[in-house]
Amino acid sequence: MGIRDAILYWKFNLHGAEQPFLVHTDHATLRWILTQPHLTVRQMDILTVLQNFNWEVKHIPGVKNQIVDALSRRPAFRRERCNLTALEVTAAVEWVDDIKAGILDDEWFGPIADCLANPSPRLPPSTASTKERKSWVAAQRFYLEENGLLWLRGDLEKTQVNKTATAKEKEEVGKADMRGWLCIPRTMQQQILHEAHNTPTGGNFGADRMYLRMKGRYFWKQMWRDTQRYVAGCDLGHQTNQWSGKPMGLLQQLPIAKGHWQRIGIDFITDLPTSGNGHDCIVTFVDHMTKRAHW
Repeated sequence: MGIRDAILYWKFNLHGAEQPFLVHTDHATLRWILTQPHLTVRQMDILTVLQNFNWEVKHIPGVKNQIVDALSRRPAFRRERCNLTALEVTAAVEWVDDIKAGILDDEWFGPIADCLANPSPRLPPSTASTKERKSWVAAQRFYLEENGLLWLRGDLEKTQVNKTATAKEKEEVGKADMRGWLCIPRTMQQQILHEAHNTPTGGNFGADRMYLRMKGRYFWKQMWRDTQRYVAGCDLGHQTNQWSGKPMGLLQQLPIAKGHWQRIGIDFITDLPTSGNGHDCIVTFVDHMTKRAHW
């Protein structure tokens, strides 16, 4: 898509050129895009536009493609102290408040936050329940900030600090590295998954790339499982991605019903105007043998 957009932008200078112009890219497989026997629907649509131009692809290894790397590795993209804004969240301030409120009501993070809000140097008493003891042990891996955010502890990373930095600035850098991963309650996990996948900056990538992007900043139980389920349920991904598995095989005939209403089909018609009784849905039952319908 990047090659198509660039060529269309300069099409007034490139269209009708006698000599083929070169397209420099670090994507090695694009060298055979014009001779590849099997293409996806999306690739065929792009090549339908590009076949009007006389062009060739020249591969540049990523090590030598320093100009593009300099643009994509700007200091503004580096990890900051806490940042929901790293995912281009549209309402980051409101999200922080929702995370604070959700932590206290969360089934798993709530007891941990309670233990950290009332710290005790001693072990829990012998009269404490098993659940309370597990919460106390789990809380040792976390810490609660004064602003109400819960963090999973991280190791102190080696960070390059300016030699002229003051002691206070070095201390702030150390705190940022020790901060670790922001804990996300159950009420906010779907919003984080949406921002990491469906937004323009998310890019609708697969589960692996999406998880690698999130796990460096956020933490909740079974985050990898939730990421897989979210990507598997993405409608846009099902519409655009090519099926890479084995053929599904031929359709099989359904069993023939031998009597009335032994085999039925059910259909729902939803989002209708609300009736006087407060209903906005119609359910239809169809007998597969007589084709008789009831609703």
